[in-house]
Parts: sequence; structure tokens; C-alpha cells
Amino acid sequence: MAIWAWMMQVDRLLLGLVLTFGPIQWKKERWELEISKGGCMVMTPAVFEAILRHGYLAMKDTNIIVFDECHHARKNSVYNQIMALHYARVPESDRPLIFGMTASPLAVKNDIETSIRKLEINLHSKAITSLNTGDISQHTNRPTVVVATYKLQEYTNQPSKTADVVSALANIGANDIAILRRLFNNALSIQINFAPWLSDVFLWRCIAQLHAEDKDMTDSCLTKTKSSEIAPLEDDETVQDLFSGKFAATDNSFVSSIFIDLLNERRSKSIDSDSEEKELLRTGYNMLSDHWRAGGTCLSIDQNPGVPTDEMKEFKICPSSIPIPPMLYTQMSGKFLRLVEILKPYSKDSNFCGIVFVEKRCVALVLAILLPRCPDLQFLRADCLIGRRGQYHQQDVLGEKKSTKRTMTQFRNGDLNLLVATQVAEEGLDIQPCNVVIRFDPVTSVISNIQSRGRARHKDSKYILMIKEDDHERMEQLKKLELQEQEMNTSLVKKMSLEEGSALDFCVHDIDLPPEGIFQVETGAKITVFNAITVVHQFCSLLPHDSFANLKPIFMTGPCLMPAAETKGHSLGWISSVELPVNAPESCRFVTGPACRFPVDARRFAALETVKQLYKAGCFDERLKPLRYSLGPTGEESERSDAVAAARGIKRVTKFSEMTTYDMYVPKCFKRKFPNPKLNPIHTKVNENFAEETVSYEGYVVLFRVDENGAQRVLDLGLILPFVIPSSAAGTHIIMINTKPTKVTVISSEVGIPVDEKQNFLLQMFSHTLFFNGLLRTSPPDTDENDFLMPVVPFVNGERVSLNINDTEFVSQNINWSMLASQENMKWSSFKEQSTASEPKIYNFSQLVGNFGEDLIVGDEKYYNRKYQLLSVLLGTTAGSFQMGKNTIVDFYESKLHVSVAIDPDQPVLQARQVARMHQSGIIQLPKHNEHVYLLPQFCFPYPLSNTMFSSAATFMPMLIQSLYHRLQTTEIQNTLNLNNITTPLMFQVAFTASGALDFDNYERLEFLGDSYLKLHLTVHLFAKNHTRDEGWLTQTRSALERNKNLLVSSIKFRLPNALRQVGVTRRNWCPPMRVHHPNHAVTVSSKTAADIVEAIIGACVVSSGIPGGGKAVSTFFAEHEVAEDVCSYRDHMPYSPLRTSLEEITSEYFSQEFLVQKLHNALGYQFRNTQLAVEALTHTSAVGMYGLVHCFQRLEFLGDAILGFTISQKIYELPQQLDPGKLTGLKDEIINNQFLAVASMRCGLHKLVIHGTAALAQAFAEFGVLVEAARENSASSKSADEKLFWQDLPVAPKTISDVLEALIGAVFVDSGCDFDVVHGLIHRVLIRPWWHLFVHSGNVAIDISNPIGSLYMLVENGFCDEIFMKCEQMEGRDQFYCEITKHGKKIVRSEGASKRLAKRAASAEAITVLTTIFKEGDSNCHCNVSDNKKTQVARDDDDDDDDADDDTLMAVDV
Repeated sequence: MAIWAWMMQVDRLLLGLVLTFGPIQWKKERWELEISKGGCMVMTPAVFEAILRHGYLAMKDTNIIVFDECHHARKNSVYNQIMALHYARVPESDRPLIFGMTASPLAVKNDIETSIRKLEINLHSKAITSLNTGDISQHTNRPTVVVATYKLQEYTNQPSKTADVVSALANIGANDIAILRRLFNNALSIQINFAPWLSDVFLWRCIAQLHAEDKDMTDSCLTKTKSSEIAPLEDDETVQDLFSGKFAATDNSFVSSIFIDLLNERRSKSIDSDSEEKELLRTGYNMLSDHWRAGGTCLSIDQNPGVPTDEMKEFKICPSSIPIPPMLYTQMSGKFLRLVEILKPYSKDSNFCGIVFVEKRCVALVLAILLPRCPDLQFLRADCLIGRRGQYHQQDVLGEKKSTKRTMTQFRNGDLNLLVATQVAEEGLDIQPCNVVIRFDPVTSVISNIQSRGRARHKDSKYILMIKEDDHERMEQLKKLELQEQEMNTSLVKKMSLEEGSALDFCVHDIDLPPEGIFQVETGAKITVFNAITVVHQFCSLLPHDSFANLKPIFMTGPCLMPAAETKGHSLGWISSVELPVNAPESCRFVTGPACRFPVDARRFAALETVKQLYKAGCFDERLKPLRYSLGPTGEESERSDAVAAARGIKRVTKFSEMTTYDMYVPKCFKRKFPNPKLNPIHTKVNENFAEETVSYEGYVVLFRVDENGAQRVLDLGLILPFVIPSSAAGTHIIMINTKPTKVTVISSEVGIPVDEKQNFLLQMFSHTLFFNGLLRTSPPDTDENDFLMPVVPFVNGERVSLNINDTEFVSQNINWSMLASQENMKWSSFKEQSTASEPKIYNFSQLVGNFGEDLIVGDEKYYNRKYQLLSVLLGTTAGSFQMGKNTIVDFYESKLHVSVAIDPDQPVLQARQVARMHQSGIIQLPKHNEHVYLLPQFCFPYPLSNTMFSSAATFMPMLIQSLYHRLQTTEIQNTLNLNNITTPLMFQVAFTASGALDFDNYERLEFLGDSYLKLHLTVHLFAKNHTRDEGWLTQTRSALERNKNLLVSSIKFRLPNALRQVGVTRRNWCPPMRVHHPNHAVTVSSKTAADIVEAIIGACVVSSGIPGGGKAVSTFFAEHEVAEDVCSYRDHMPYSPLRTSLEEITSEYFSQEFLVQKLHNALGYQFRNTQLAVEALTHTSAVGMYGLVHCFQRLEFLGDAILGFTISQKIYELPQQLDPGKLTGLKDEIINNQFLAVASMRCGLHKLVIHGTAALAQAFAEFGVLVEAARENSASSKSADEKLFWQDLPVAPKTISDVLEALIGAVFVDSGCDFDVVHGLIHRVLIRPWWHLFVHSGNVAIDISNPIGSLYMLVENGFCDEIFMKCEQMEGRDQFYCEITKHGKKIVRSEGASKRLAKRAASAEAITVLTTIFKEGDSNCHCNVSDNKKTQVARDDDDDDDDADDDTLMAVDV
């Protein structure tokens, strides 16, 4: 059984969720999930009506509806809409039961009988009440009603300045300004309810703060200019206190709360009153300023009536523990003092809980602040509870709801014991029983009286009504309310007795809507005339706009003649038209509704017709909800990182991306061509089970020519493969050798040499010996199938082989078969199975040294299995007599090396030196100490490679094999993507190389360029294919297409992560390619990295083939979206054509067409062919009167932003110093950010050509222009002009200025037929040529392009502290952001900025200095580094265990 209940207040719960705007935006799937759970659901009536209207729920699916406070079911209320438009329109058998509850069914304008009857009709129910009030009294407490009278105090000695200022400003038109009118009303209310002196304080502070808010916008730079029109405020201590932070919104200051309300109202004021309002504010400020400064040092108001005293100047209207000064307290109103007397007796009641009801918000705010500051009322913990007023922004509504919920929670928990509330607390809120409820202002209705009295449900509670003495009218009104309540109860009981058993007889409902008043679609979703206006307003608010445009529909209603059915003639009617903002679809820009009898109906039907047109234009979904695209924090990686940094710590940001393990990509050539049968070099002996001269496969030789210091040589080690490597894999490779990029040419034979089973075994065994017993510290796979895919082959002379590489006989003869065969009887400690011998073989090292000299390498199976260059045999010494300090070498082997077998004391001692070894990525690591090492022949064996071959060729083989194998992987993928002729194999390979590979280049720079081009290509595609879509839809759709999740799908589809080379070649982690994958061959890649490979491939194509190459790559990855390969081909799909009508009527108010085009030509150096594009690029969203002729600049700005971003990215990518990705991003951000573009745009004079309809925008242009000129002059006179970007220190520029420049770039692109050369020329003329020297000077970057955010993340990552958090949010009531960084809950940095990015950059830069010091000196309160340091030390010890062996070696050397 599903039960639906409705509450009037918004802060109700829906299945445990706070109900604000979220549930209304839920999609069908979410609602189906919630509804399927059944049970009881609690929600607001607006939410329930919305889900019925959108077709998520049908009336037949409910069993009972419970209406709380059902007396609201009147006229066009939401309750009535639910009943009339949803309940009454289904068959009676499908209707749920209705149960309504109310304490008073009375309406204000109707008598008792009519009110009850109306409710019955509207709710399709019968009114009943309890016949036995005694039953009710057993479950509730009825308060004692008390009337408290007060005397009206005369203020003969307190002439208020408030009345003078209000009167003076009213005479010059202040009452026509809504903000000032409301301010004056508040001031007068404070004067009447509290005191004239408090009204003066309030008015002065509010006007001063409003005046300062304007002053901040215009005078922040006055100290840099010569303007002094406004009197300085710094000399007045009171004014300084006003801006000292004591009146911040976060402090619940009364003045600040009123101030925030005024600013909110200011957002929707008429633009025509802007300048007038400023002038009136200036006049009021000057009047009060003179009055306020005239005050002396007198301590009493009586000593100098009408002049502010020091106590008044020092008094702050804000929460404080400082009592009201006695002299001021005695001058408070009799009404306020009476309220204090009423509350005093409760000072000893520890369980006191009370509510004071008032009419006005400002009175509630003042009472909540002043009562705890009164004598004997320090026990009060008060706060106010007020509803919202006027047209607020959504963020204000949400903030207010959070504040209301917080206040209610504190009141329930006992943190507060007194609420000062408006009527918002009368009903709908869950408030605990109170000791006392006081009506500070008179009660005016039965419902209000019953509801507020019902809050006093505590035992022995009181309900106190405050009335002025001798106010007989109020007393009579109170008696009348009590009589009406009694008559209501009597009428209900009488009605029940007369109608008992009778059938329900419902008359006409309050809402009787004709079919044309409803617009319904196939899904069952509907919009009616009652909510059409709201829906249209909601649609307009969702259109993209800036702070200077308050987008809303304009209704124009006028009289007309309409047919009169009664007289068959005509009668007077009304018709309304709706004009939508300029960024709405053209077909819906201007809509006219049908003629109606009343103006309000004309507006409603016009709004409904607008909804129909918007639905037809695709602006509403199938549920009749305005389309809105919100990716949320999981869609954008920057937002995602911010969320992680705030919730889980900065150190976890880099670990937050999902990691996936992929099998390493194996090229098909190995799967197809590798020899069969498979042979195991470990478990098979030479000369056993081999068929002589049996050919196993054709082997193709691969040689490597290395270019070192200008000289070339061919290594004597090569590879032998079972296939011819493709030409794209051969040729030039770049590998790192000793930290230097080294050119390596891969030489491949085209004719194979026969390789039989025995030879194949020797090759496999030699490769095993080279890698697992020489170069590497990894172990071979634990399997019988471990053939090397790329076996190594030694040559007698690699240079001669390279000259005759296709001569199979010559190549075979020059293979060093003797070296291969020398492994046959050698003993290797790493082998898993070894031939058993009765006695270990002892080699004649004297003879070997004589044959090979110092080119002989030996291995010591007991001495860390290292390889050493044998220098000589010390024949004159024996192991038993060779001393190492106090011990012999025998003791050293037994004690240090833990040798347990018997050691021959008569054997000679070998003198050797440790050979050079590969460290990582081609770095040849020499021994730390070049001293001699002493070995015992008993445990040594000769190594098959000579020292010359080992050091000059073998150490390079891992890097060479890795590069060639990686090239085979990437070229195969390149062929799959059909990009062979688009980019070079080397560049394509770089796209698969991560920075961790420590190679000569990595994909990050390519990813930077590819990201910019991908954004450009998708932007042009969406712009050309979606003519009617607004900039918001285009932006969000592009973000969805280019988001990492979407790119990841393409990356996995083509197996791109499988071929990523992400770590360097080291002895610990690298393993040569083998038939069975080594565990180290698995690739673990984050989702972001996998997506970055796609953008890196696009970047590689752009580098090699320009824009056409990038287009080919994008069309490959986005084939299912039908993205064109040639971005310039979209010229045929552009939505612009010459206007059929002249634009003269549009531009006449500003300038003529010819003047406009000529001005743009002078500014940009481009002559527009299509004037429509020029006009649209200059049209702001606030422009009105354009109807269906042009759009605003947003769509073109969307296009131009992407073009500009790619152009700048390409230019800085090609800088000769090859900036790293961090500097590329930093430099790009400096060039394309709003601040610089605004300065460049103003230099061209584009701000003077903007078509708009708001005075605030024009003023912002002018003010910013003054700042720019002053900063430019200061910069020009500075000696370091080229080192400073002067606009960085300016206040945030109006974004419109930069948007217009980007829109014009987009317009030129379209007007030129998608010619990138034309656009690049424009950008060069406007942005590069005049400004480039400030960014790049003589080929070097001339500015600091550091990335403090990234640097902070790296610092924290290496700082061993897990409890460093970053939180960045918008400041309450301000257009500023703050960023706070904490360490173990303690704030270490807090910075503010005009944007989230600027706040984060400032905080990060400061935090780097602080944390660097902390990490250096240590933090006694941080214990995170204990375990991390241990882990790091263990890892370091494990990595340096070879060095420990060196220490042992030194013990022998020192002897």
C-alpha cells in the first residue's frame, strides 16, 4: 500500500533525502526505483505535482493521499492543481482516497460555511471533526492565554535622522527605487519597534555598506588615479568597523543579512534605475556622513538631542556578549522593554523553550540579536527563523534552507532556547512543545492564531499576546477571532449531524480548465496554464548567461477584440505575447497567445503556447522538462580531483583514478610465424633428440647501427626473428644511452637463413645466459614454454654482416657458433634443472687468462652471482694464506658469504674487477669503487661473452629489444587505425610512451596538442550539425564526447593500453619478450592514462600532417558519431546565409551596417562578407528587440574559443625549447585566459561595439578600461615591462569583453568558409604580434609559467603525510572563492580569489613554502611518515643490495 503525504515546507524528507530541487530533477529511472519500494513517501506538494505532470506516476498507482494543512487547497494552489488537473481527470474507480488535515478550514475572505464547503469541493471530501474534545485534551496540553499590554513611549528628546533622510530622498524619487524603498521601510520598522537611535545606526550602516559596494566596483583603483569624488571612509572608525569583518554574512550580522537581501533584490532591478540609484545612495550617504561625523564625545542622548553619541557610534548590531549600554537601553521602546519583562521570569528555568512571533523579517533579526544582550536575559540563546523574500537566486534559496535546517536542529538539541520567527514557523515545521509563545505583533487571522498557539504544547505553557494599552480596536479584533473559532467548531459539528449518511455532492471546482489549457504529450506528461509561466521562466534561467544578463521572458499584454458568443458580436479581450532572450531558438523567440477575457489568462495561455513551441524546437524532453546538461563532479576530472582533495586528501588525488591491468600487446607476427615445435632451452640438453640438418624455421637477422658521438658502429650482437620485420619497424629508432638520446638504425635482412632445432636451442640458451645470468635480476617464467620471441645472436663482426646481410651463407658463417657452443657444459646458478656431476668442474683460469687476457669475464656463484672482469691469477698466494684484515679469504667466504661446502685452502686467488652493468633506460652504471676484487677459483666459471662485447653491445640489448618490440606493437596498431601515411612510426610510438619510461620523449606533449585539436574538431562538428542548439547544450555535449570515459572506450576497443610503455628498462622490472608472458609484462594503466593515449595519437597526427592529419585520427576514433574527416568540409553545413531582410533596423540604434563592418575591419583587419555574423558576434544576451533576426554571441564564442585554444596550443608546442607539459599548459592558460583576452579586446576597441541592454555592463566596461590604461602606463614606465604581465594584478575583467573577441574569431572562421589560414592570420594580428614579446622573448619564455597546483600535489605526494586536505568553495554572499589547505585538521593556508582557479593557485603557492619547511624540519603532530619512511627505507635497501655487496668487497680490498 502506497501512502502519499504532503507538507507545506520545503525542508521535508523524501525517503531520507533532503528535498530541495533535487527530486524534481530526478529522471524517470530514479523515480521508478523509488516508487517500486512502496511504503510511505513524504514530499512537498510541488514535487508530487511535478512527478504527476511529468508522467512519472499515475493517480491509479496510489491508494491514499494525505494532505497536511489542507486549508491551502484553494484557488490556484498546488493542492488544487493536484486535485483538479490530475485527480479529477481519472475514472472514479482509479482514484485514491483523500485524507486532509487542518486546524482551521477558514478562508480569509469567506464566511465559515462557504470556506468549509469550498474545501470539500476542492478536495472531493467531507469535513469532519472530533465530537469529544476531552479525548483530544488527554493527548495534548492547551496553553494559558495571556494578554500583555505595553505603553507607547514618546521620544521627545530623540529626534531621529532616519525620518529626515527618508523624507529628503523620497522627495527626489527614492521611493521609485525598490531597494531604497525597502531599506527605508525596514528603518522605520526598527524606529517604531525599538528606538530612533537604533534606526539611525541601522540606516547609516546599510547605506554606507551599499555605497561601499558600489565604491568597490568603481573606486578600487582610485588610489592609482586622480579621482576623489567620493569622501574617504578610512578616517571614520565606525566605517572601518563596518568593513572589518564584524558584519560578514557568516557572523549572522543583522546589517549584513539585510545587506545581502538588498543585493539579491538588486539583481533583478530595472537597468534604467541603476545610475539613479547610485546617485540617491551617494546623496543619502553624504547626508548621513555629515550627521554621523558631527557627533561629539557626549555620553548622553539627552545632553545633545539628535546628535550621535560615542555609544551609538560604537554600537554594533550583531551577536555579542557585550550588553546594551545602559544609556541606550533606557531609550528603548516600551514594547521592547515589556517583552524583556515577560522573559525575565524564565531565567531560572533550565528547560526553557520559547518562540516569539513577529511580522517583519528585520524585526526578527533585531530581536534575536538584542534580547540576549539585555539585562537578566543572558540565559537566552536566540536565533531567528525567517522565510525567503522576493526573487532569489537558486544558490540563495539553497543556502537559506541549509540555514533554516541548522537553526531547527540547534533548537531541537537545546543549543538554542528561543526562536524569533515570522509566520514561517506557524505551520509545516517539526517544532517541539514550548513553554511560552509570544505574539510580539498582533495576530490577524484565525488560522494564524490557532497555528501559533499550537506551538505552546508544553505542560503549563503560556500563549502571550502583546497589545498596546488603550488599543481597543486590537482587543475587539482578538475577541472576534476567538468567536470565529468557536463558530467554526460549532458549524462543523452541526454539518456532520445533518449530512450523516448522505452522498457527496460536489459542485464546480475552483479550477475548471478547458482542454486548450493543457498541453499533453504521448508519455502522459502535461503542462497547464497554471504552471506554464513558471516553466518558461525556468527555461530562460537555464539558458547560458553571465552576471550582466538576467534572462527572463518578457510578457507584453494589451487589449483586443474577441468574439462574444452571447451577442454574436465582439467584446473587449486581452492578448499577450512572449519575447524570449536572444539565445533562445529563433522559432520560439517571439510567441503570441490566443485572446482571453482577462489579462492574467492571456499571459498564461501565451506562456503555454511558448512551451508548445519550445517542445517542438527540441528544448524539452519527452517528460516536458527543460533540457539541462549537468555532468557533475564525476564528469570533469578537475571537479573530481577537487572533490577528492577535499574529502580524501591531496595525496590520494593521483591514486583516485581507476586502475586496470591489461595483457601486454603481442604483435600478430609472433603469433603467426614463431617456430613449432616449441623448445625449452632450460630442460633440454644439446645433442640429444635433435635431427641433424632439420630446418625448424627461416630466421631473419636484425642488426643495430648505433650513432655515438658522430661515429657509427654496428653491434656484434643482433637478433634472429622468424619473420621479416616491416619497413615501418626498421629504420630509425631513438633510445636513451647514458641519459643521451641516441640514434639507432635497425637493419633487417629480407632473406632468411635456415635455423635447425639445435641452432635454435643454442640461440635460446645464449639469450637465457645473456639476460637471466648476466644483465637482469629478474627470473624467467616458471613454465616449460619460455622460448624467447626475439633471441639474441652473436656475430664475429657485425659491421661486415651488415654489408652482406642478405647473403645467407656469409651471415651463417659469421655467426659466432663457438661462443654459442661454449655454454654447453657451463654451470648456471639460475637454471632450474642442472646436470648432476660427481665433482664440480675446476677451470684452468691461468690458461684462460693467457688466451683471452683481460677480456675474460667470470662469474662467482657464491659472490652474489656477479660478473667480474678477470685481471690475473695470483699464483704466489693461496686461499688459506691470503689475509683480509685479521681473517683470510676463506674466512670471508664462510662468514660473509655463508659458504657451507669445503673450501680448498691451497687454491690460488683470482684478482678481478666488477664489470659495468645496465642500470635503467640505457644508463651504464659503473661500480662505485674501481678497486680490485678477490675471488676463489673453486666457485668461479667463465662467462661466454667477452668483456668487450658485454660492455659495448650486451648492455644495450634490453633497450634495443624493448624499442624494436614496442615499435612492432605500435606499427601494427597504426596499421589497424589506417594512420600509416598520416604520422611517422617514431612519432606514433611516442604516443604510447609514458613519462615513467624515461625515454627521449613521451606522450604528454602530444596529448596536450591532441586535446586542443579534439576540442576544435568536435566543436566545429557540433556547431555545424546543430543549428538550433544553444551554447550550453553544445558545451555539455562536447564535454560528454571528449570526456575520458568516452575516450577510454575507444582506447580499449583498439587495445591501446596494452601497448603502453610506462616504465623504464631496469634490471629489476624488465624481461625480454617471451612465448609465455613474464609477470612483468602485464600493463597496469589508469583510466585517464588510457584515454590520454587517444589524444596523444591525435596530437601525433597533427604534428606530422597538420589539421588534415588530426581530422583523420578524430574521424577514426569517433566513427559512430559520424564526425567528418576533413574539418573544413563543414563549411557546407554552416547555418549562416545572407539575411533576407536588412539589419539596418537592428543596428540603427547603435551604428549602421557599413560603420560596423568598417570598424571591425579597422580593429581586426578582416572584411566581413556576411553582416549577420558580425552583428551576432557583438550581441550580448541582455540585448532585447532582436526577435528572430539574430542570436547572441554565445554560439560563435563557443566556436571561437576552441579555434583560439588550438591555434595557441600549436604555436607554443612548436617553440624551439620544447616546453614540458606543465609549462605548455601554464603558458596557454596565460594567453587564453579571460584577463588577457579582455585587455587585447579593449586594445582593439571591441567593447565599444557590443550590442547590449544593461547599463551595468557599460559601466563595467568603462571602469575596467580606466584600470587597464592606468596599469599600462605604470607598466610602460617600469624598467621590467617585459617581465611583468600588467593585467594580472587587475580586478577580474568582465568576461563579455573576452567573449566578444572569441565570438569574432568564430565568426571570421565561418565567414571565410572555414579557412584556418584566415583565422590564424587574425589571431596573429590581434594577439600574437602585439603581445607575444611579453610571453616569449628571443625564443625563451619570458614569464613565470610555474604550476603551483601541480607542484603542490607533487610535494605532498613525496611528503609522507596522508592528512593534507584542500577545500575550495564559493564564499557565502560574495562572488569570491576561497581555498583552504589543512594538515591534520589544522589550517595552514587560506587564500581568496575571483575564481576557483585563482584561489587554488594562490593557496598552493603559499602552501608549498609552508609545507617545504614542515617536511624539512619535521612535524611532531604528524605520524603518517613513520610507516611510509619504513617502507621507503626497505625499498631503498632492497634496491641497493648490490651496493651492500660492494661494502663487503671493500673489506677485502682494504687488506
